[in-house]
Amino acid sequence: MKFIKEEKLLSKMKQTPEALDILIAFLGETMDIRERERGFYALPADEQTSKAQKALRADLKARVVALSEQYSARLEGTPERSYLKRLAGEYAPVPMDVEGFIDMYKLSTRTANILFNLKYGSKNAGIQEIKNPEDLLKYTAKQLLRVKGLGTTTLHELDNAFQQEGWQIKGIERYREKWEKRYNE
Repeated sequence: MKFIKEEKLLSKMKQTPEALDILIAFLGETMDIRERERGFYALPADEQTSKAQKALRADLKARVVALSEQYSARLEGTPERSYLKRLAGEYAPVPMDVEGFIDMYKLSTRTANILFNLKYGSKNAGIQEIKNPEDLLKYTAKQLLRVKGLGTTTLHELDNAFQQEGWQIKGIERYREKWEKRYNE
């Protein structure tokens, strides 16, 4: 089905040499960005590389958006412009997968197993399948605690990793207060 839609869109395009050159230039630059990202993930995970990876992901995402805007402005009023916008979404830096997240933050075996199991969702907690760690941000701390095996200690470990990414679980403040009392005594 996706192929048919793609074919219809391509048939509407004027496919002028200038428009094709713009699309090819955009794809070339975004593929270069993706290759740099993949190369960086091959480095061993430690605190320094995790900070650098986080900064790199943000930079790469901003660069793909900027390239998309730059090239789509040159295609204003053409069918190729909408095609370029779709390509920009497909070639944006890939979100970190669960395995990469576990390695980067050296999460415990329990937390790793829970994250792997959440790839298939959790019916009792009302959680859909998780493809990357950011998907967990759709849920509240209370919902996450309904996942079998995920208690406050695991939630605390996830919260620490999420804070390093600049993310926050909904409703986590209540639990942070309890953790401060527990761990500071």
